[in-house]
Amino acid sequence: MSEADDALRGHLMEYGYVFPRRITHVETLVAEVEDLKSLLPDSVRVILKLLVDTSHRIGGADRRIGC
Repeated sequence: MSEADDALRGHLMEYGYVFPRRITHVETLVAEVEDLKSLLPDSVRVILKLLVDTSHRIGGADRRIGC
């Protein structure tokens, strides 16, 4: 998990969404942020979307450099 993934997990915890800390759960975190039916306030969703985008960029860079 990247720091962005950890931050996303931590912020979701503040709203009652608790996920294990493993890379296999990152897509579940992302799905929660992108789910318009979740109980996250829209203002929070916008901020968390920035973390999701950062996480995707980090993951893409890791794959390009072979991490």
